[in-house]
Amino acid sequence: MIELKQIHHCSIIVRDVERAKRFYCGILGMEEIPYPPHYDFGIAWVRKGEAEVHLVLARDSVQEPGDKPLQPNPPRDVTYARHMCFRIGDIDETVRHLQAHDWPIVAGPRPRGDGGTQLYIRDPDGHLIELVYLPWLD
Repeated sequence: MIELKQIHHCSIIVRDVERAKRFYCGILGMEEIPYPPHYDFGIAWVRKGEAEVHLVLARDSVQEPGDKPLQPNPPRDVTYARHMCFRIGDIDETVRHLQAHDWPIVAGPRPRGDGGTQLYIRDPDGHLIELVYLPWLD
């Protein structure tokens, strides 16, 4: 059996690596980290704690950036979509930080149903991101 220990990273396709770094580092507080020097395509790696995202430039990828959102139809919910999730330490401070940076919240904050609180935002390329506060882990 394979012993999975964690999700190490996710790769996403972006239109502009510098703009994406400004979001992931400036808004989410991640830091750019070195990537292998033999990579000769548009890429950046960012990390906070154990959460790592690889930002791949669209012109060098085989996919388009982002996800095209569909109009939610009841009982559909915009959050029932492909997304990545980061655990956060304080939901109220997160909301204040996003508001201070004029970053729109797509959904929430709202109860997750297990004692956690979640909210959703989109990055500059339209990738849906969940930010979840799990009080029992703090």
